[in-house]
Amino acid sequence: MTAVVVLILVVYIVFVAFDANTGNTLVHRISGWADDLAWQFKDVFQPRNHKIEVTVNYGLAAVVYLVIGRILVALVRRIR
Repeated sequence: MTAVVVLILVVYIVFVAFDANTGNTLVHRISGWADDLAWQFKDVFQPRNHKIEVTVNYGLAAVVYLVIGRILVALVRRIR
């Protein structure tokens, strides 16, 4: 599950970096999911360049999800 969340965030970062067509259904859907998943991280840093802002903030969200996911997996393995 964590991998899917991280993948969505990374794909969105790539879409923004390469100016993907926002009218495309896939791009629009991934954008919506990424916005929901990045909730508190969307405006942690506010550089003037939008691409840098998305890369840093959504990248931070991806790293946090990845770390929390790893911690939860380790805890579940210990319980077993």
